[in-house]
Amino acid sequence: ISKTALSAVSATSSICNACNSLFFGLGTGAGIILANYFGAQKEDKVKRAIDTSLVFAIVGGILLTIVSELCVPFLLQITNVNAELFEMAQSYLRIYFLGNTAVFMYQMGFFILRSLGDSKHPLYFLVLSSVLNLTLGIFFVRVMNFSVMGTALATIISQFIVDFFCLRLLFNLDKSIRFDIKNIQFDWKIAKRICSLGIPAGIQNMMIYVSSMV
Repeated sequence: ISKTALSAVSATSSICNACNSLFFGLGTGAGIILANYFGAQKEDKVKRAIDTSLVFAIVGGILLTIVSELCVPFLLQITNVNAELFEMAQSYLRIYFLGNTAVFMYQMGFFILRSLGDSKHPLYFLVLSSVLNLTLGIFFVRVMNFSVMGTALATIISQFIVDFFCLRLLFNLDKSIRFDIKNIQFDWKIAKRICSLGIPAGIQNMMIYVSSMV
C-alpha cells in the first residue's frame, strides 16, 4: 500500500514476537510433561495432559486477548512508535491480538503432536498456514483494500483454520488419549507444572524482543 503501512506493521513485530515467544514457552512446558507421560506409557496421564494443555490454551488465550487489547496503546508508547505510524500500528495490533487464542492453540497443538511422535503433521500445518497467510494477505490488501488490518486478518484466519485441522487430528487419536469435549479431564497439578516449566522458557524467549521494544 505504502511505505507508511509497511513501517507500521514492521514497528509492531517486536510486540507480536514477544507474545508468540510466551506461547511458545508454554507450549514447550506442556510438550515436556506430555512427552514424559507418553514415554512412560501412562495413558491416563497422557489424556489428562492433552486435555489440560488445550483447555489452558483456550482459556489463557482469551484472558491474554483481553489484557493485550487493553495494553495496546501502552505497548506502542514504550516501543516509541512514530506518531505518523501510530494509528495504523494500533489498528494492526488490535486485530492481531484478537487471534491470541488461535496462536496459543497453534503452538500448544503442535507441541502435543510432536510429543506424541508426530512431526509430519505440524510441518504440513505450518506450510498450510504460511500459504494461507500469504494468499489471504494479498486478497485482503490488494483486492478488499483492508490496509494493514488485512494483513492481521490474514494471519489470524490462517491460524484458526490450521487450529481446526490440528484439533480434528487430536479428536481422532487413540480412544484412551483422544481429546473429547464430553470427557475433559482438566488437572490443576499438570496446569501448574506447565506454568512452572513454560513461563520461565517463555520469559527467556521474550527477553530479546522486550529489550528490542525498550
